[in-house]
Amino acid sequence: MMTATKNISIPNRAGLTDENLVELYRTMWEIRFFDEKVDQLFAKGLIHGTTHLAVGFEKNGLDHRHSPRTWTNNRKRNEH
Repeated sequence: MMTATKNISIPNRAGLTDENLVELYRTMWEIRFFDEKVDQLFAKGLIHGTTHLAVGFEKNGLDHRHSPRTWTNNRKRNEH
């Protein structure tokens, strides 16, 4: 059974490039991977104390280095 694919157009109000989006996605994936590994180690008793995982809230882990304003400033700085 073939599934039809549909192109979806989403407004890019932040003016992000494909490179920016890939960087954000990669960072969120790394945060998720780290949290899942911490959870596994904690469940095995290899991490003592308590943990607070951010699974589902990876976006909150993105800091100011990933803001569009910073990308614009870095781009301008690198042009000189």
